[in-house]
Amino acid sequence: MQKKVAVFNDISGLGRCSLSVLMPVISALGVHVCPIPTAVLTNQTGYDSYYICDCTENIPHYAEEWKKINFVPDGIYTGFFSSTQQIDSTERFIADFRNSDTLVVVDPIMADHGRIYDTFSLALCERIKKLALKSNITTPNLTEFSIISGMDYNEIIGMQNDPDYIDRICGAGKRLLNDSLKTIIVTGIPMPVSKGQEQKLCNLVINENGSFSAENVAFGSYYSGTGDIFSSIICGCLLQGCNIEMSVDLAVDFISKAIEGSCKNGVPGNSGTEFEPHLGILTDFYRKEILHHDI
Repeated sequence: MQKKVAVFNDISGLGRCSLSVLMPVISALGVHVCPIPTAVLTNQTGYDSYYICDCTENIPHYAEEWKKINFVPDGIYTGFFSSTQQIDSTERFIADFRNSDTLVVVDPIMADHGRIYDTFSLALCERIKKLALKSNITTPNLTEFSIISGMDYNEIIGMQNDPDYIDRICGAGKRLLNDSLKTIIVTGIPMPVSKGQEQKLCNLVINENGSFSAENVAFGSYYSGTGDIFSSIICGCLLQGCNIEMSVDLAVDFISKAIEGSCKNGVPGNSGTEFEPHLGILTDFYRKEILHHDI
């Protein structure tokens, strides 16, 4: 039986992010994506102007209708929310559809580069934090991790050259682990740069077995939607039975190639990466590592 994942996230007409990237990415890994739109946007919020249609009132109907047909998702994956009421509905959905085998992934979208996104309130951020702590795996960027863990973002950035830089982030992450939350992946941690070296970003996995990291070159450009791609690959791979190390390595490799190609082609950051030419990496992985191998 094909694995199915219910996904709470927005969709934007312009700007490769959210549902417009996670649907093809997860599908390429052989998983059926069942979207529950939280908002519909003309273009993603990184643009100077956009129109947003809030979908709060629609969300409860998904649970109502899917119960009628005995829908059983293998995974539940959450991303962008536009209101605390949406999280209320999502928490009810999780309570109704989650069982002991359900993978719950929370990408706690709310902030980046040391600041909360303009459309988010402190109350909404607090609810997202609580939702992340109830998941099985959460994938915050460094700013979002600082909100969830209570660490000061500027303090974290200021200790890049300290020998225990990563260890201190690991320690804060381990204190968040609980009976539900087993894995935290902190993405986009800037690493110290020596003269003549390229800036690298660390993706740090923290779980009950310890920690490990995978690095990628920053390429000097910021692209919207890379966090969505990362979380989507992790979600798809784990649903297919891959281990976390394999999943993270695939995500880092895919995103690195997508960013590198986008930089060469002069793609604007708000457009998101030109990931489409690289989807073959995921379909090849699916055929070779999932269909024909016991993982």
